[in-house]
Amino acid sequence: MTHHFSEDLLLIRAFIAVNLAAPVIEEIAKVRSALQEARGDIRWTRVEGLHLTLKFLGDIARGQAEPIL
Repeated sequence: MTHHFSEDLLLIRAFIAVNLAAPVIEEIAKVRSALQEARGDIRWTRVEGLHLTLKFLGDIARGQAEPIL
């Protein structure tokens, strides 16, 4: 049996977010560095990937994301 799936039905984890200004990222990086020294056993997010999530949309079909973009 062959199944055909539309790309529009593939789920993606979606959210609406804004990038942070460089000075904010730099301050967060300083705090993170200090915390890393104290708690090295925690898995940390890359500083380059930091953002401010305004609304988490959850898992949505790829086709639903197009109108948002």
